[in-house]
Amino acid sequence: MAGTVSQNITCGNATFGNLEINNTGNASISGTSIDITGNFGVLNGTLTFNAISSGINIDGTITVGGTAIFQNTSGTKSFTNINILSTGIWTSGVSEDFDINGDISVVAGGSFIPGSGTYTLGGGSSQNVPIPDGMNLSLHKTAGTVTTNNPLVINN
Repeated sequence: MAGTVSQNITCGNATFGNLEINNTGNASISGTSIDITGNFGVLNGTLTFNAISSGINIDGTITVGGTAIFQNTSGTKSFTNINILSTGIWTSGVSEDFDINGDISVVAGGSFIPGSGTYTLGGGSSQNVPIPDGMNLSLHKTAGTVTTNNPLVINN
């Protein structure tokens, strides 16, 4: 989707291959479930994830060069890789949990604002995670390592 006019995507159970939002206006997405079997780009503008009752699954990489806002606490949110570009902003406005099976990378200048939900890192490969202050992180790994940009403090 490209353009300057606000756009809304409303769907039931939707499956996409690769999907790209490149819109200087705002866009929003809502529905029952969103499954992206390829890569997903929020390259320009703002995309708000609204009511998605069963969840979001992205098998490829979500690349954020615009703004991605998560406003939905329903359903699962499962991603393989999250890539925040220097112009990108990832923000969770409500307490919601995310499952990440790959890396989270933030290029200098980009913003990763996780909100108060928990980001669970799974998968067997090594993972790189920029940990902002106050981020809730749950590690459920069967193999591999996790590398962080801040000291990791474990409280029990």
